[in-house]
Amino acid sequence: MTGIATASGWRNAALAASLVALLALALVLVFAVTRVIFIPQGEFVAFGALTLASLQAGHIPGTVWLLLGLGVTVALLDSVHLIREKRYARLPPVLIINVGIPLLFAGALFAMPPTQLPLWAQVIVSMMLVVPLGPMIYRVAFQPLASAPGSRRMCVHTPSALGCFV
Repeated sequence: MTGIATASGWRNAALAASLVALLALALVLVFAVTRVIFIPQGEFVAFGALTLASLQAGHIPGTVWLLLGLGVTVALLDSVHLIREKRYARLPPVLIINVGIPLLFAGALFAMPPTQLPLWAQVIVSMMLVVPLGPMIYRVAFQPLASAPGSRRMCVHTPSALGCFV
């Protein structure tokens, strides 16, 4: 037997279908909570795959730099907001979460060659680098637009994101 009729073909089809179903579920959940049609979810799947491939090849993935850049940007935005409201006690947690933890991940990757990690650890490292990108991109690109007055129906395209506000 050839093609889709083989056992591996059915397995691949089931895997692809489950991935599409998870992306659809995530799209519905994000829209239900935020009223944002968050299109770039497929990009996060690609970021995860490319990050894992980079780790498998023994290279430092580019998502490390993206995570650090977005972390610094979110920390600056939140710090300015907290300083304007004179809530100085909240500054250290903002800096630790948005800058300190990504720096810790980056330092760990530079200290230990990724090829020395087993596959399950590389998958976890990939997830730790890609998962925080979602809330950070939302904070930088979509939250300011969602809270802007008069934004009932709006679409926005950033270098790594496309979203529509309804």
